[in-house]
Amino acid sequence: MVKHLRLAQCDSTQDELKRQLDRYDLVSTEQQNAGRGRGDHSWDHLTGALAFSFVAPAHPQLTWQALEVAVSLAMSFEELWGVTLDLKWPNDLYRDGKKCGGILLQYQAPRMLIGVGINLHPDSSASWGSVWNHQKKLDSDWVHQMPFEFVERYLANCSQSAELIRHEWLKRCVHLNRKVTITDGNEIVEGIFSGLGAHGEAIVSGKSVFNGSLRWID
Repeated sequence: MVKHLRLAQCDSTQDELKRQLDRYDLVSTEQQNAGRGRGDHSWDHLTGALAFSFVAPAHPQLTWQALEVAVSLAMSFEELWGVTLDLKWPNDLYRDGKKCGGILLQYQAPRMLIGVGINLHPDSSASWGSVWNHQKKLDSDWVHQMPFEFVERYLANCSQSAELIRHEWLKRCVHLNRKVTITDGNEIVEGIFSGLGAHGEAIVSGKSVFNGSLRWID
């Protein structure tokens, strides 16, 4: 059974989970005040958003874990709520061409700490996308119960093969066979995104790219 800490608010579910690792497997909150993104980026927590972090076994091939979590989240929304989400390399969730969620991983051998932020409702003051394009009434219990259900589903089926993850991820990739740029510091790679390599890296016009921020060109 997943040990779940539910909080009305906290600084960061990822930081709170690290403080509570001896007691809890999952931390969720209704208001995250200092959410964290990849690198030195922050994550703005909009009203009604989901924010949670959980402990999972590290995938045998660590570089596939963010992709596996993204696939699992997309499948959960499809199967439970009929919502189709797209995926962007390496760890973003998209809806109608806009980012609506992200995944943050921190490896602490032999386990992985996984943080998830998902915007559920549209916000006219924000440039982010949302899972739903209208306000949907969600009570406090749902905001915590959904992460609990998802984590239980993920833990029951995690550490899938790279081939299965690749297949399911590419089915949902928003920029497959499109022209993209991937920026990593001063290095920029531009070309056609054609798939995922043996380690989950992006394949852009035949070149393997392991890190960076991806943008596609319409």
